[in-house]
Amino acid sequence: MSHESIHEHLLISARKWARTAVDAYLEEPIDQDFAVHHMAVAVEHASKAYLASIAPVLLASERQPSVDDLLVLSGNEDKTKKGRAGLKTIGGEGAILRAAQLLGPEHKAPAKLKELRESRNGITHMGWGQPVTECRELLAAGIEHWRHTFAVTPSPLPAAAAVRAEARLRSATVHVLRRSARPGPRGPQLRRRGSEPL
Repeated sequence: MSHESIHEHLLISARKWARTAVDAYLEEPIDQDFAVHHMAVAVEHASKAYLASIAPVLLASERQPSVDDLLVLSGNEDKTKKGRAGLKTIGGEGAILRAAQLLGPEHKAPAKLKELRESRNGITHMGWGQPVTECRELLAAGIEHWRHTFAVTPSPLPAAAAVRAEARLRSATVHVLRRSARPGPRGPQLRRRGSEPL
């Protein structure tokens, strides 16, 4: 597995997960658990794509990585016993922290980013979701981090394809960020501009 293919795979995956997160949020009714889970995965993959764009070995686990892990991440998969099948990498929180360290002090992670990761873990491992009223803020934190990370990550996609992919995600993101919480008869309800409560 080459440096470029790891980086490219993670970049494409981050875009896919972000799109599905936004789509789940825009569906009627909103599937906030799906949206939060998928945005947290997008944030993890975007952080890992940034790390891989510098050097794939930055994806090595923060705990003692195996020799096979280091071989796969350094492009020497043919010298391993299991190849990619046994690969263990840095976790989502570690990837975000490692990326932030490399991005420098001017990069400030969004305040709700930790809560987004914790919500994803609650959904994944226990089926515990977040109320609809909190979903927008969690997605906005994920989108903010995702965009900042992608702004500094070189794209292996041809320029035209990268521009089209970014334009599609930006358009969907505008819809997410425009939603506002307004009180209704059963408490706050999310609505699109000019639409009925969702």
